[in-house]
Amino acid sequence: MIHTCEVKTVAFRKIQEDEQYQTILSGIEAYSRQHSFERMRKELAGDLQTRKVVYQEQFSLPCKRTFSGLYTIKIKVEGRLFRFVIDTGAQVSGIRQSVAERLGLAACSGSLSLSSISGKQQERNGYVVRKLYLGKIAYYDYPMIMLRDEDFCIPHTKIPLTRMDGIIGWDLLHELDFEIDTIAHVFHVLKNTHRFLHRNFISGTFPVVVALDGEKQYYFGIDTGASIGWLAAKNMSGNPFQHSGTIKTMGIGVHGLERMETAYVKEVCMQVDRAEIHLQGVISGRCDMYAGILLDGVFGNEIFAGRRIRFLNSAQVVLLV
Repeated sequence: MIHTCEVKTVAFRKIQEDEQYQTILSGIEAYSRQHSFERMRKELAGDLQTRKVVYQEQFSLPCKRTFSGLYTIKIKVEGRLFRFVIDTGAQVSGIRQSVAERLGLAACSGSLSLSSISGKQQERNGYVVRKLYLGKIAYYDYPMIMLRDEDFCIPHTKIPLTRMDGIIGWDLLHELDFEIDTIAHVFHVLKNTHRFLHRNFISGTFPVVVALDGEKQYYFGIDTGASIGWLAAKNMSGNPFQHSGTIKTMGIGVHGLERMETAYVKEVCMQVDRAEIHLQGVISGRCDMYAGILLDGVFGNEIFAGRRIRFLNSAQVVLLV
């Protein structure tokens, strides 16, 4: 199977906030209230009091693409710069075990159960970062899950799969309006001053965008920490997707490298904002991020390679140009 992604600019088409949209919106909001980021932090670190200080509302950081296709920025942890992956698909931010031990970080009092692309559940401990600077925003006493070094190495070696020291997850990113500009190689934190007549984005505890195929609307997650996307298994047959076979592949997430067997479809074509996305050779994967709501798929960061994607959480809008 050969996988490709082609994206071209097309005329904007408005989504419909119809009954299905309202049902999915209500379901995601209800789940996100019940399984909030505050609750996750409490499970991981008990009654630890985290503090956030915004020194500047707008700023930019250089953004680098790794050999494995992930986008990273440098953030300051305990006064030292480290490279972290921008990962909207990670509900909780994480730090490599070796980095945490080098910095002498205290262990969290609890643990957190996390799922991967294959649906595998693992209990993870964490560390308390005393001071973290994401550009001009400071976080004090912030809990992060532990990323075991061996999980992010080529099996049976100490050779890293990707050069990174941690993950900036959706727990931090959902509070920001930000843009990943892969043309200028910059990560921007913005102050949105525009009004929008449409909402194509549902933030929740996992980001969801409304995609169009003709007159039909689909609901896709956006995982910037994945180089390619996937479809829900329910979409492996019937229009508009045609099941083409089964392959063995590998995925990487908070649990590190995973081998899995998955079905795939020949091609998918969707529109998000002003971008028409044409994917060939698309695998299946976990899409049950919300109990009772099965997403149609998840887009990886390939959809904005050579482009700019803007997440406006304050306006519930994603712009892709």
